[in-house]
Amino acid sequence: MKFVRRPDLDPQTRLWMAMAVRFRGFGDWGAVAELAREHGVSRQFLYQNEASFPRPFAVVAAPRDDLADESLHQLVLAIRLRCKGSLDGIAGVLDDMGWSPGSVGHISEFLRSLGAACPREIPRSASPVTLLLDETFANSLPILVVMEASSHCVLSIKIMPDRKAETWVAALLELMAEGVDIGLLVKDQGASLKAAARELGLPERADLFHLLKPFDPFLPHFERRAYGAVEEEAERLRVLGNRKSEASLAKARAKIEAAALAAAVAIRDSDSYDYLHKCLHESFDSFTEEGVIRAKTVAEGDLEAATRLLEEQFPSHNGILAAVKFLRKNLPDYWGYFEQLEAIVRRHARAIPEHTLRAACLAWQLGRKSMAVKSPRRKKELARQSKAWLALALAGNGGKLRAAVEALRAELDANVRSSSPLEAVNSVIREHLNACRGQTTQEALSMLAFFLNHRKATRGKYAGSSPHERLTGMPEKGSPIAQLLALAPRAARWVERGGATETERLNVG
Repeated sequence: MKFVRRPDLDPQTRLWMAMAVRFRGFGDWGAVAELAREHGVSRQFLYQNEASFPRPFAVVAAPRDDLADESLHQLVLAIRLRCKGSLDGIAGVLDDMGWSPGSVGHISEFLRSLGAACPREIPRSASPVTLLLDETFANSLPILVVMEASSHCVLSIKIMPDRKAETWVAALLELMAEGVDIGLLVKDQGASLKAAARELGLPERADLFHLLKPFDPFLPHFERRAYGAVEEEAERLRVLGNRKSEASLAKARAKIEAAALAAAVAIRDSDSYDYLHKCLHESFDSFTEEGVIRAKTVAEGDLEAATRLLEEQFPSHNGILAAVKFLRKNLPDYWGYFEQLEAIVRRHARAIPEHTLRAACLAWQLGRKSMAVKSPRRKKELARQSKAWLALALAGNGGKLRAAVEALRAELDANVRSSSPLEAVNSVIREHLNACRGQTTQEALSMLAFFLNHRKATRGKYAGSSPHERLTGMPEKGSPIAQLLALAPRAARWVERGGATETERLNVG
C-alpha cells in the first residue's frame, strides 16, 4: 500500500480504523477525534487512511433523528450559507457554544455529502431558453456558472480543469444532453467561450456589462485627480501668504500659476470624461427620452461619435484607448439585441397605438434603469417615473390594451442584453469562496447553487419568489435550509454508494 507514514500500524489495524471512520453516521460528532486520540494519530491521517481503501465496502449508519442533531446541522448550514462562515469558523462557534467536539473534518464531510445529494434544476420548456454564462475562479481553476435568464436560476456551477474551447464545448453539450434547449448565449467576450458557441452553432450575444466595464474605472480616477489638483492649488495659495521676500514670493506665484493650470486641465478632463461616459451608456438605451425606438443605425452613429470624441480628448491615455478598441472589436456581437428590439416593437405596433406604445416602452426602460442604479434616491425616482408613464399608457382606453402592453413588456424583458443578474450571483459565490480559501469543492458549489436557487427574494421585482419557483412554477416546500436538511438521508446513501446516480442528480421541472 502506497500510503504508509506509520509503519508500526499493521494492515489489519489500518482496515479497522478505515471502517470505523466510514461506519459513523451524521450524528456521531467527535468520533474521528476520539479515534485519533485512541491511536495517537491525526484526524488527517485517519481521513487519508480511509480514502486509501475501496469505496464499495463503505457502510454508513442512518442519521439520528433526535432534535439536538437536527438543530446542530441546521446551525452548521445557516452559518455556512447565510453567514458565509468558514469551516474553521463553524468549528469554533460549536466549540464556543459547548457543542464539542465538532471537528473541521466532520463538518466538511457533512457539507460535502449534502452538496453531492443536491438535485440539479434543469428546465423542460417548449421554447428555447436564454442562458447567461460567466467564469469565476477558485484555487486557480475556472468555475463555469450557467444561469437561465428569465428565472435567474443557476442551472450549472462546475469546477473546470482549464479554459480551453473544448472544455466549454463539453460543458454545453452536457447541458443539452440533460434537456436544455439553448436558444441564445449571453456572455463576455472570452475567446474560448466564443469558439465553443460557434463550434456548436449556438446563437451568441456580447454582454453589455462587460462591453462597458473597461470604461468605468476611469470615472473615479479623473474625479480624484481633479479634487487633488484643486487641493494643491489651495495649498499653494496658503503657502503664498507665508512668503515675505520678493524672491520667495515670485517662486510661490509661479507655483500657483502652474497649480491653477493643472487644476483647470484636471477639471476639464473630469467633466469631459463624465459627459462622454454618460453619452456612451445612453447610446445603448433601447428608447429615447420620448419613447421612440433607438434603431441599430442610430445606436451605431451615437457610439461612433462618443468613441471618436474619447480618442480626441484623451489621445495619450492608453487605458481609454484600449477600452475603445475593445468596444469596437466586440460590438458586432451585440447588434443582435437592437435587431430583435426593432422586430418586437414593429410587431406590437400593429395592435397598440403609437402614443400608448411610446409611453409603455419608456415606462419599461425607466423600470429597468431603476433596478440597475445603486442610489436609493435615484432608484425611487426612476421607479416613480416608470409607474407614471405606465399609468399614462393605460389611461383613456378603459384597460383594453393592458394585456397587449403586458405582452410587449414581457417580450422586451426576454430580449436579454446583459448578464448583470449573473454578476450579482457571482459576487455572492466569490464571498463564499473567499471564506474558505483552498477548501472549495464541487459539492460545496452544488450546495451553494441549491441554496441560491431556493432562496426567496425579499425585495424588488421578484420579492416573495425564488428562482426555482420562477423556473418550474412549483411553490417552495420550505426554507432552503430545511430542504437541505431533508436531503440528509439521501446524502447518507450517497456516501454509502460512493456517489449519486444520474437520476438523483437531475430534478426535471
